[in-house]
Amino acid sequence: MKSHVWIASAISLTLLGPSTVEGQFGRLVGGGGAATKLEAAMTPTLDSYGTMLGASLTANAHLALANGNKDLAAQLKETAQALSTGSPKDRAAALVKATVIDSSARSANSQQLSTATQLSESAKTDFVEGLKSYATAVMQVPSVLSDSKGLASAVRSVNVADLSPLEAPRMMKLLSDGKVLAESVPANAAGIVNGLRELIGFARSRSIPLPPQATSALDAIK
Repeated sequence: MKSHVWIASAISLTLLGPSTVEGQFGRLVGGGGAATKLEAAMTPTLDSYGTMLGASLTANAHLALANGNKDLAAQLKETAQALSTGSPKDRAAALVKATVIDSSARSANSQQLSTATQLSESAKTDFVEGLKSYATAVMQVPSVLSDSKGLASAVRSVNVADLSPLEAPRMMKLLSDGKVLAESVPANAAGIVNGLRELIGFARSRSIPLPPQATSALDAIK
């Protein structure tokens, strides 16, 4: 059936003038470039948020190890490694999924640490490495928040009617994930900042040496 549609379209185009053919064909395959523009608008957020979220996942992996949860640590590391590859569509989908995983891990780690009266020396090492990675994530917050505003504006400006019949199906998922990211990035960024504050408090209450970047990261975003 699809081949019949293409044949019919081709026959119809041959009956039109050159300029009309160009316009009709451009509309069919995406001459408006709405999809390309959306991908370009999303790229800064995919880059900066991917860096921040990757660091946060790595931090939570270290904290999971400090809590003795090796399976969670392995899952978080694998999730972090998958954020920097693929097309904009694939990366956006991975970031949406990873945001949920990261938030859940942060909550689980926090709950476990709140009941820990003392950490072993190896657990302290993992904890401090977690602090360092959290600091790296927090340093990305200003650029992430700035980029996410641009993403939100770009998503709002997209008119689905401007997408060609060929690009619309593959772009709807990207547009949907773009909306989710624009809405969830600020909340997750705040969660990461609060997570670092909480960990610093935990370290001080248990006389665990603080890496300097942990406090300087918070000072930098005030």
